[in-house]
Amino acid sequence: MPKVYARKQVKIDIDGDGEKEDAVAFLLAGSFVLKLKKKPPQKMIQAWRKTEIKPGVTATVAILKPEYEGERGGRTVLTSIWYDLDHLAEVHEETRKLIYELLKQVPEDKLTDEHKRALAKFKRMKLGGDTVERVTKLENYAKEFWHNVLPVGEFYDPRYGKVKITKELITKMAENFHKGYPHYKPPVNISHNDIHGKYGDVVDVEAREDGLWIKIALTEEGAKLLEARKFEYLSAEYTENYKDKETGKEVGAVLLGVALTNRPAHPEMKPIRLTERIRRAFEDFVEAFTEFFKTTDEKPEVELMIPNVSNIKNMPKDDNPSWNWDWARDANAIIDKLGWRGLAKACAYVDTKNFELDPDDKLPHNKQAYKLPVCKLINGRLTLVWGGVKAAMGALLGARGGVDIPREDKKRVYNYLAACYKAFDKEPPEFHYEEEVKRVELEERVKTLEEEKRQLEETVAKLEEEKKELERKLMKVEIDHWAKDWVEKGVKPVVVEKAKAIVLEDPEKKKVFDEIFEAMAEPSLLKQLG
Repeated sequence: MPKVYARKQVKIDIDGDGEKEDAVAFLLAGSFVLKLKKKPPQKMIQAWRKTEIKPGVTATVAILKPEYEGERGGRTVLTSIWYDLDHLAEVHEETRKLIYELLKQVPEDKLTDEHKRALAKFKRMKLGGDTVERVTKLENYAKEFWHNVLPVGEFYDPRYGKVKITKELITKMAENFHKGYPHYKPPVNISHNDIHGKYGDVVDVEAREDGLWIKIALTEEGAKLLEARKFEYLSAEYTENYKDKETGKEVGAVLLGVALTNRPAHPEMKPIRLTERIRRAFEDFVEAFTEFFKTTDEKPEVELMIPNVSNIKNMPKDDNPSWNWDWARDANAIIDKLGWRGLAKACAYVDTKNFELDPDDKLPHNKQAYKLPVCKLINGRLTLVWGGVKAAMGALLGARGGVDIPREDKKRVYNYLAACYKAFDKEPPEFHYEEEVKRVELEERVKTLEEEKRQLEETVAKLEEEKKELERKLMKVEIDHWAKDWVEKGVKPVVVEKAKAIVLEDPEKKKVFDEIFEAMAEPSLLKQLG
């Protein structure tokens, strides 16, 4: 029997009829199984069948005898569902949560490779929904990012003269940030002016070789400003002699905040390119998606337990075309003489994923794990038999009901059996299964990428529309402040309001009104204006 790593009694709607049934959840080495407690009596069952529902999800169905069809309401009855842990994207939300719960029960040193891969995928998943988040959302690349706001070097500023950004200066800023200076989160504002509000926070700071790098967490409005390319640079605001607000003691250089701007004072400041970040995010998605669908052809033979082809060369061979393998007789004879390692060499495949491995020889001590025997013990030696090779190849390609081997492993098993064919100077049959699998997977990959592209285009169109709306709002705010300034300077409010209405329609007229209002605010200039 396969090793059970964790189990749980559950109530779950296993067959999608809207009613929850009593079931037992089992976590195996590479699979998760939901088994219904209630199933038809054996006398009602004519046969059993496994049916693939979708990639990685298989249903075990009991086929009922004709006389019981009416009583049970159908010809088949679902009894269990098997989930491949390498296909978690196909699993429903409730089931994913249950799988994750069982995985967390397994001690870390007992986790199989399949368990570890599943846990890694769960870290990239939204367990609260039915969609898989394989990479960071594209929007997050606009909201949170690192940027160098104080490149190390010297430059001239007409306000401060020669400015030196040294490694010591930025190191002190990073140290003080992590000590809690200033006492507030350094904000992200516009042009070093808090009048427009806050558009984000500085959430982390690092002193690197090339400058002071900060991690920005923008608000929705701040991210939209960058997406619309309303601002393309950051400008740091800092003091070299900050005083502790409680003690009055000087603590050294402190970063006070950063501003979105289009005119950075530092000549080495690099622009923020969010379009490039989104492009990289899409490339990350493609890479993650490709990795997710990568076949296991690259797995080493020792992991798949497919015998090494080099063993065939030194092995005795028997041309006998007949094959009458008996597991009780032939398998036991090999185990008694050569141990479980000998049985592994005699078979074309050993299932090391779903059976407990012996700590000494790292092999399952269960004959059900060994499949496609091609050798027998003849005259005390393990001998490759032509009849066994031919029978194994037939089973692999579907003869006599086929053999239960993961599809990603079948090509490697085929390659081994093809080498056995050549050892007898025989031409192996063609293998078409893998090409079909690759074609289907490639089509699925293309469909998914096309859908991602469509969603990305919709996001871009939405951002463009939001950009226009944001520009209109920002222009109105600027004109409101412009009008307020002239009222405070003495221009009559009624005049300013009329001018504001005109400027909202045509922003270029603001310069004309500036000249008029300046004259109205300074009566001595009226003659010059005339």
